[in-house]
Amino acid sequence: MIKTADRSKPIAISLGLAGLVILLVYIVPKENVLGGLLLMFLAGFLVYGPQSCYWPLSPDLLGVKRSGTGIGVMNTFAYGLAGIGEPLLGYLADVTGKDNIVFVATSLMCFIAALIILFVRR
Repeated sequence: MIKTADRSKPIAISLGLAGLVILLVYIVPKENVLGGLLLMFLAGFLVYGPQSCYWPLSPDLLGVKRSGTGIGVMNTFAYGLAGIGEPLLGYLADVTGKDNIVFVATSLMCFIAALIILFVRR
């Protein structure tokens, strides 16, 4: 059986790499369309890829009987915070006058999430 800590490591690695890739999206000039496209594809893969690790993590932490509820609560927070975050990112772009500042903020969120998941233990 895989330990809970072993499930959090790939999530942290993926989110940390996503943070780096998203920061590269910010740095790459907008004229480099192919480079930006490849980086955006890679960032999407790295951000959504760890979801496959979240599902088996739930029964590890909560047991089989409560894992469905755990996944539901996690999804509720994920979509709720995403809904709150979008207007905040728009506000950040308005305040700074730079649309691409969203990539810096998203990168920072990925780095923070990568650190937080490392504390998830059984």
